[in-house]
Amino acid sequence: MSNIEKINSEIKDYVNYVQKGGKLEPFFEDICLVTTELVGFRKISNFEDLFSQFKKGDYLALFRDTQNELDELAIVVKWNNLMIGYVPRKHIPILSSLMDSGKEIYAIIDDLILDELFKDLFFETVKIKIFLKE
Repeated sequence: MSNIEKINSEIKDYVNYVQKGGKLEPFFEDICLVTTELVGFRKISNFEDLFSQFKKGDYLALFRDTQNELDELAIVVKWNNLMIGYVPRKHIPILSSLMDSGKEIYAIIDDLILDELFKDLFFETVKIKIFLKE
């Protein structure tokens, strides 16, 4: 009994194309590592004003905060060069390791949620997607 599988026609076509000198364009796409919520933003004095300016898809720069007294692995999130919060602690061991090894990590605003807890008392949530640059 043979362990050799029959090659399907798509694979044959691909192999023939490459063997005849065909060039393939590499497919590059940034990799979404995690979807999470921005933390620490309520400590910013004008956050309500900033929240109203945010848009889904806005680019967020991520930086290591090695001088942070509470967490040496902390990752700062900046929007238009303004510090708006941090990546949650549960995600930073892997992300900070990637950043420290020279990988480019960034985020985008995935969703903006404004919940009314009580009359005229609102709770803002900024959901972000963190990507590894390919």
